[in-house]
Amino acid sequence: SQAAGTPAKVVASVPNCDITVFSGRQHLPAIVSGGDMFIECALPDSGREIVVRVNLTTNYVVQAYATYMGNGTEQRFAVAGGALWVEIDNGSGCSLPCTGFLHVFRIDLVSGNVTLDLVDRSLAGVESGYVLVADLSGHVFKLDPLTGDSKGQVPPALAGAEEVCGSLWNRSNNYPDNTTSFERLDPAGAVLASFTEPGT
Repeated sequence: SQAAGTPAKVVASVPNCDITVFSGRQHLPAIVSGGDMFIECALPDSGREIVVRVNLTTNYVVQAYATYMGNGTEQRFAVAGGALWVEIDNGSGCSLPCTGFLHVFRIDLVSGNVTLDLVDRSLAGVESGYVLVADLSGHVFKLDPLTGDSKGQVPPALAGAEEVCGSLWNRSNNYPDNTTSFERLDPAGAVLASFTEPGT
């Protein structure tokens, strides 16, 4: 543990990794998986985004993954099934819903090659052993993280749920009265318990 007032000690640094500016948005939080930490970086010379993999035992950079396409920006990423899953927004000036500019890439962690390009999909996360992606209509689908094969649609009640401590939870902000409601769900989407807290 770090004693109060004791200077922090730098144990590792990632060269050429700028995490301060990402086209006016916050950088994505790091992900720890399999003893490695995955960090979103912007290359200082070009501003292009990459994900850097750092081994937490050796503190060395294991690999860097290119996650850019054209003028696209990285929206989120996840690690599952021996792959880095990245959502890229390639930009568009059309009125929603637009087609052809949202991509979810599956990048093999060993080779760094793109093994799957899902067009008009957004990355919803990783849950219960599946990668979750949404289409332009908001329907969420479960994908096999090893192959990318679809394993069916997620019931609407579970589409926004997060897995925390072995349970599925939905959270909704109630702006009229400045409260937040939570629902604990079973795997079929039935509400097992609910409560509301003040604030958002």
